Amino acid sequence: MIDATARRRIAVLSEELLPGNGRQPSAVDVDIGGAPLDRLLMSRPDLEDRLVLIVERFRNCEPVTPAAFIETLCPQDHRLLFTVICGAYFLVAEVQQAIGYTGQQALTPSRGGFGAEELTMKQMELPKRYRDPPV
Repeated sequence: MIDATARRRIAVLSEELLPGNGRQPSAVDVDIGGAPLDRLLMSRPDLEDRLVLIVERFRNCEPVTPAAFIETLCPQDHRLLFTVICGAYFLVAEVQQAIGYTGQQALTPSRGGFGAEELTMKQMELPKRYRDPPV
């Protein structure tokens, strides 16, 4: 379980990664260490243990800036940290609205050739062929 101290450290790291701009809020503005993080970890509980280890290492290196700490991470931990922070960030409705994401929508594909229909139609137009059943 991620405690309040770890959540604050995640917020500090996320501020370095997602500082926001004129259009999009920063990760701290959307309380990335709160409900968004919980939502993400609910769908990906396998990330929690490694995330806690990364945050603990950051605690032990606390005089170091977040940017310097992030640069020291191995590629797997770097990817995990980015996955968690960015994943939680893009779950926030305010962020989705800022980037114009309306969610996944079912689209009906055009019927022109979907699923190799054109091949099936050609086959149906050919003369009938019969085989003798095996004996």
